[in-house]
Amino acid sequence: MAVFDQGMDVVAVAGAGAKLLMIQQQLNQVISGVDNVVSSLAKNWGGLDQGRFQATWQGNRGHLTTISGNVGKMGATCLSESAQQVSGSM
Repeated sequence: MAVFDQGMDVVAVAGAGAKLLMIQQQLNQVISGVDNVVSSLAKNWGGLDQGRFQATWQGNRGHLTTISGNVGKMGATCLSESAQQVSGSM
């Protein structure tokens, strides 16, 4: 693996982009999974404690959604930048 001061290893950067997009999908699956669990708890747990539990998730859900979106943007940037390098060197 080379260390670059300038320029780009387009294969490595494109690979990182693909990995980041895969991680974004995994994060979205985590969000969906927790949504399903929290939703099912409402059928089996009532009262103030359950309400606080659900509110805690809703408060954290937005943070995780933002992180997932940012990871996706990072992946897309890697793919875009590496593609630009390839097309610019032709």
